[in-house]
Amino acid sequence: MANKIALKTAFLILGIVIGAGFASGKEIATFFLDYSNFSSILLVLMAFLIFYIIYIFVRVGRFIKPKAVNDITTPIFKKYSKVIDAIVILSLFISTFAMLAGVDALATDVFVDYSFPYFSIILCFLIVLIVMGGLKSLLQVNSIIVPIIIVLVIGIAASFLIFGNLGVVDLGVEVSFINFGTGVFSVLLYVCMNMFTVGIIVAEIGAMINNKGAAKIAIYSMILITICVGIVLIAILNSSNLIATSDMPMIRIAYSMGEVTGAIYSLVILFGIFTTAIAASFAVNNWLIQFIKDKLIAISIIVTLAFIVSRLGFSNIVQFFYPIEGVFGLVFIVGVIAYYYKNRQKINELE
Repeated sequence: MANKIALKTAFLILGIVIGAGFASGKEIATFFLDYSNFSSILLVLMAFLIFYIIYIFVRVGRFIKPKAVNDITTPIFKKYSKVIDAIVILSLFISTFAMLAGVDALATDVFVDYSFPYFSIILCFLIVLIVMGGLKSLLQVNSIIVPIIIVLVIGIAASFLIFGNLGVVDLGVEVSFINFGTGVFSVLLYVCMNMFTVGIIVAEIGAMINNKGAAKIAIYSMILITICVGIVLIAILNSSNLIATSDMPMIRIAYSMGEVTGAIYSLVILFGIFTTAIAASFAVNNWLIQFIKDKLIAISIIVTLAFIVSRLGFSNIVQFFYPIEGVFGLVFIVGVIAYYYKNRQKINELE
């Protein structure tokens, strides 16, 4: 039973991470491509950070037992909690409107004459449906969809590396200590950006997870995310400069192997968009219903505003908002880690 809960939670975490940015390859290219000479070291660093941060969040969640964002920020950040609340909600909202922009960017790549945002409107309705079903619906959806995503991401990236028309990505980046240091910071921002949303959701689940369960969740999540990031990065690095710097590198890689493969990988991105969007919206909604008691009205406001902002376009959102979200995540995660060590003895006494 404990293994089943840990695996379900790990699937939920991966579902949050694999959004439009990740599955399309754009997010990975943004944070890793300029530092590809150090990719092996940076992937190891990423794996460690993912394990460590997830473990801390689950343990803190068991101690605090939060039901909404401010239940986490108030005891940790105290007089600054209102400011941190605003930062957290803004970051979760960024994830939501980025996914709506992502689904339309995907449709534009797949369909020649796509002008009206049908897909993002449909996604808005699906978000409302799942969020109204609560945490149980969130876990059930991810436990079904995420295994499919994992198989298709690994399968298609591996197929390209074995059977595809391989090339070399050369962006003219020189090997230097400064470049390595910048790469470390970039990976830190990447992890913090993703673990920000993950941490909020996982902390809410953490109330029912013991220390052993926390370690299992962290290990499973680390393995799944590292494998997926690693193989997508390797595929992008073995494509071409044109593909690597495009809006959706992995879509181009998939279509380079045929229309059917491209269509299948489009489903991966669609699934990834869906799982990230429902998780981020769920967290924002849990905060908003403290002020707007009607859950349906609250989530309707969230998706309407997210749809409006998503018109900025997917590429612009990834390049501008994602690094900002990474900085926000770094501040938040450092605060949670400090809180964990300050209360470590009390947290351990819960076992």
